[in-house]
Amino acid sequence: MDIVIRPMERTDIEAVVELFAAAFQNAPLYRYFEDDDEKRPDFLRMIFRSRLGFGFENRRADLALAEGSLAGAAMWTPPSTPRTENHALNDAISRYRDGAVVEKWRHFHEILFALLEQACAAPHWSIAPIAVLPAAQGRGVASALIRPRLAAIEAAGEPCLLGTQDEVNTKIYARYGFRLVSETVVVKAANGADDLKCYAMLR
Repeated sequence: MDIVIRPMERTDIEAVVELFAAAFQNAPLYRYFEDDDEKRPDFLRMIFRSRLGFGFENRRADLALAEGSLAGAAMWTPPSTPRTENHALNDAISRYRDGAVVEKWRHFHEILFALLEQACAAPHWSIAPIAVLPAAQGRGVASALIRPRLAAIEAAGEPCLLGTQDEVNTKIYARYGFRLVSETVVVKAANGADDLKCYAMLR
């Protein structure tokens, strides 16, 4: 499959919002935030529209086109990025119609930011979000998005940090040189279901 990587442009934002909304529709974290399957797509669009608007000005964003069509996207936060994205996201979330979702969001991010700060206090890159459309998964799109940027970060001698809520992802990122440095339970599940955890990985 022919995969082309190029920088995201402002005119790409809405297409990338739809990509992330589709890719994360059934992700455990977003099912935790918004458990209504019909409401979740709009919730995801709100989240990623805010993140991408901030990210376009402050981050590095790469798109993967497979056979000419958008198949994946990755956002990278360099060490010099102003740490103000959470304020913009909290502002967007605070206007969400469901107060329980807002509280879940705040609870999760308190845990996440504490976990990541403990994992790497030094200046570092971070990757998030990254997603590949379900139909394009397993075809080398994620690797094409990740490897060139990681090579440049490594050449500069800088660390890279990420957080994930999916244990399967820890095995995937290990292939790219990330190691698991900590994990914590976000929500203790009942009735034998899996706990919602957050994993911090460092490269």
